[in-house]
Amino acid sequence: MCNSSPIHTGHHLIERLSIDPLIPNNYLESGWLQTIATQIWPRNVLRKGHELHFVELDDGDQLCLAQMKPSTQARAVIILVHGLNGDYQSHYIQRMAMQSNQEGWIVYCVNLRNCGPSLGYSKTIYNAGNSSDLIKVMQWLKSKHPDIPRFLCGYSLGGNISLKAMGESEELLQ
Repeated sequence: MCNSSPIHTGHHLIERLSIDPLIPNNYLESGWLQTIATQIWPRNVLRKGHELHFVELDDGDQLCLAQMKPSTQARAVIILVHGLNGDYQSHYIQRMAMQSNQEGWIVYCVNLRNCGPSLGYSKTIYNAGNSSDLIKVMQWLKSKHPDIPRFLCGYSLGGNISLKAMGESEELLQ
């Protein structure tokens, strides 16, 4: 991996950012219990204390991003992309946003076409082929935060779209 790239992958960056490894709660050591617990005790950290931004797409539609700023100097940016039938208030997005924000990261949660606050700002619905939408979001974020590391984290269908976008755009890796 090229060290001059603002998009980072791998363990060396996580070590450089000094992120502590996950230590599960004593009562929730099992992955099954952790999954169930997120449904029982969801955290809604993004329902207040966030800003909404709209990114214009090439076809005139718009995507809404929910942004959460850290209370300290930003160390990195993380872009979270939800899965099928999700939005920025999905429990897995909420938890990752909260944890990343506590680490001093700026969090942007992408609401894909006609999901969450993006509802009504698009003529079509999202699908796994909408990687150009995410490329546009990444370009927008690169212009806003050119000097700090940016991470992309997608879940399920959002993970597929994220991977497709990264494979299609060398510009995002520069």
